[in-house]
Amino acid sequence: MIPGDPLVVLWDVDGTLLDVRGAGRRAFATAMARVWGGALDLRDVSFAGATDLGVLAQVIEPAALDEARTAAFFDELGVALAAELAAAPARACAAALEATAALAARGALQGLLTGNEERCARLKLRSAGFAAERFTFGAFGHEHADREQLARLAATRRPGRHVVIGDTPRDIQAARAIGALAIAVCTGFAERRALVDAGPDHVLDDLSALLALL
Repeated sequence: MIPGDPLVVLWDVDGTLLDVRGAGRRAFATAMARVWGGALDLRDVSFAGATDLGVLAQVIEPAALDEARTAAFFDELGVALAAELAAAPARACAAALEATAALAARGALQGLLTGNEERCARLKLRSAGFAAERFTFGAFGHEHADREQLARLAATRRPGRHVVIGDTPRDIQAARAIGALAIAVCTGFAERRALVDAGPDHVLDDLSALLALL
């Protein structure tokens, strides 16, 4: 990176930009049941900072996690999530709508660095009132199970001065993997102490103070 490189902001979705109040977990269980059968209990599975492929690997035997069934799962996940959000829309986190709009007005490039499959990420964004087309690129949870690898994908797709914004220590680790500025926000899954201990460059209560840092 050199001075004059474009500002590229990589956003986590759940807990950073919005809250779906359990809709993602419920949709995940519904889609898994439709593809692999049976009642699946995901209550003890942590989704915080995880990727969709990573969660599948926790609960599905490798032999059953073939390409065809994985593709079918993501199709079913989109259907189930759309139904959940139609019944109870997502809510934007504090100052998130304003922060993304202000960055767009500044000309910053905004992308998604998320554990969600891309269609699901954009469903959630639209449900919460975001202009999903504002996020012109990204790296997503159907592409790799490892969040650091997703960060490398996103950075390759849009070179520049990268900033990663998220609500879990895994987001901070992803930022470090690409030498990005790491901003943690306390609107999601992790406690402030856990975020501080992960060593971000900044920790924010919400996104209202973001622009002053950039």
